[in-house]
Amino acid sequence: MGDRADVELLIGRCRGFEREQLGLAERIRGAFAAADPRPDRDRPAILVATQTIEVGADLDVDALVTEAAPLDVLLQRLGRLNRLGLRERAEAVCVFAPGVHEDDAVYGDRIARTWRWMRQRVDTEPVALDPRRPSAEGAPFLEVGLGALRTLIGPADLEECAAERVDVPILVAPYLDAWARTSPAPDPDQPVGPFLHGLDRGAPEVSICWRAALPSAAAWESELEALPIRDEERVDVPLWTARRFLRGIGPGPLADLEAVAEPGEGEPEGPHLAAFVQHVDGSVERLADPAAVRPGDTLIVDPGAGGHDAWGWTGGPGEVPDVADLVPRSRSAMRLRPALLAWASGEDASVFRSRLADRDAPLRELAQDLLTQAIAMARAREDTGPILGRWIEHAERISQDLAEGRVRITAPGGSDARPDPDLGLLLEVRGRAIGDQAGDEGEATTSTAPVAVALSRHSEDVARRAREVAEALALPPDLVRAIELAGFLHDVGKAERRFQLMLHRGDPDRFDASGVVLAKSGMDAADRRAFRRARELAGLPSGWRHEAVSSAVAAHALRGRSDVDALLVQHLVAAHHGCARPLLPPVDGLARVQLAPLAEVSVGPLEPLAGVEELEVDHVDWSGPRRFTTLCRRYGWWGLALLEAIVRLADIAVSEEYR
Repeated sequence: MGDRADVELLIGRCRGFEREQLGLAERIRGAFAAADPRPDRDRPAILVATQTIEVGADLDVDALVTEAAPLDVLLQRLGRLNRLGLRERAEAVCVFAPGVHEDDAVYGDRIARTWRWMRQRVDTEPVALDPRRPSAEGAPFLEVGLGALRTLIGPADLEECAAERVDVPILVAPYLDAWARTSPAPDPDQPVGPFLHGLDRGAPEVSICWRAALPSAAAWESELEALPIRDEERVDVPLWTARRFLRGIGPGPLADLEAVAEPGEGEPEGPHLAAFVQHVDGSVERLADPAAVRPGDTLIVDPGAGGHDAWGWTGGPGEVPDVADLVPRSRSAMRLRPALLAWASGEDASVFRSRLADRDAPLRELAQDLLTQAIAMARAREDTGPILGRWIEHAERISQDLAEGRVRITAPGGSDARPDPDLGLLLEVRGRAIGDQAGDEGEATTSTAPVAVALSRHSEDVARRAREVAEALALPPDLVRAIELAGFLHDVGKAERRFQLMLHRGDPDRFDASGVVLAKSGMDAADRRAFRRARELAGLPSGWRHEAVSSAVAAHALRGRSDVDALLVQHLVAAHHGCARPLLPPVDGLARVQLAPLAEVSVGPLEPLAGVEELEVDHVDWSGPRRFTTLCRRYGWWGLALLEAIVRLADIAVSEEYR
């Protein structure tokens, strides 16, 4: 099939690294996203999916083959067929297996009820499929278009054939208030799961994570403190599935849903995979018996234990790459451990172990030599895959940081600052690595473009694009005006003098001679060294957000105005990179800032900004929570998020056009 069509597999139980970082989700969206016009393709695309496709997937397919399912579930799946109505006719084939679906492990008898319901509404009997040449030719046809559904399905049909309802807690406003606070998220954070899946989730679950082996619980606690396990490197499975996996038994009737009960045959005694377990309280211990695993635990197993492949959980044999160094983190890190260097280089681990046993080599020199050697060997390999390619890129960035003296080197489990040859070295980049700030959230990405862009031009461009989007959405004139003003003011905080010095490469003479207040520096965002040096020369504190100054300027500019919702404009300005919902991160407390001449900065219909050459700016802005709550009440949780998205996406779109 692969030589005639592009085939993808989508299941729910998949590590985030494979799904997002390696492009699986992007490939699926590219081939099947609900879009008009449809993207041109050289050959057909086929998506094989589990129940994960039923909810929250904005996908559009031309034809569908599906297992029989309860009526409401079947309708959800049919919602992916001809989703935009671009084709006059689209067909689905529904397959029923009597021995499986009469009493299904997930849905009980609701599948059989739905099958009987469909048979009662057609004139002929279903066709029996020949497994050697399966074909739906001659099968009865049931019209389920939107027009037909109005008369085809009634409340009594759903009561009889829909999946059994589960008890869910009552959703009250305080929960939504808490979920709306995304930056920073509240602690503790109310789990969403019970509201989506019910209070009775069926089999309890545990997480499984793959990392190169360590000899003791103490070594694991040290590593997990420096490199906590992220969602991208683990997968959740039912507790009984994890126990079977540890004992080397097949996965059993596992589904993407939580309600799959444990098989009745029980668990045999005997040897099991070596593993450590991290409990919910953070403590780590060696696993003595799979029966001791408890709900919420995280199992840490060796990559050679298998259980996962490029598409998700398998429960079977294989090699699962350790990706702990490669998942997104606020602080870049890398472990120089013999087993990991051997995986990357293709060389035997003893080569690196003997080098780490050299007690005379300075740690920094030793780390640089190990990195250089492993990178060269990895690049020379003929079997370089996407994960190894990511490792090489990451190792080269760490090597550059190491050469610049920005890396903290520790020797886990060693003595007298010397490494244990089996545990190697841990490298941690001091401060936030600019290159690791994805999307529109980091100053390196929000303030760079191939060419320098004046703040006045950028403000006008964003204001115009935001207004166009708001008008296209038919928003009321007062909201269109608020969104446009937020576009004009969103980056005015970049006029802060130190920020301008940074955008002018840290050179005061260059800034003074240019006479231009910039929004985009013209520096290469990938050149972290140049950007970091410019920030240091400018004296701008690490972590400083220009939105804090923009918000303060907006509040000053809009004082006393009754023709626009000033609170809304200030919030849209503060939140245009996803922060300030409801607080910005703390940086240096209260600070007096100097702004470049704002006469050169376009603020559209606002009066020329005056009196803001100096401002006291509380970077956190403790008035933010009250403002955020007020606006959520005024516009609704989703309504406010929509208004934020218009300004944020206008900024992203305009900035992309400069590239």
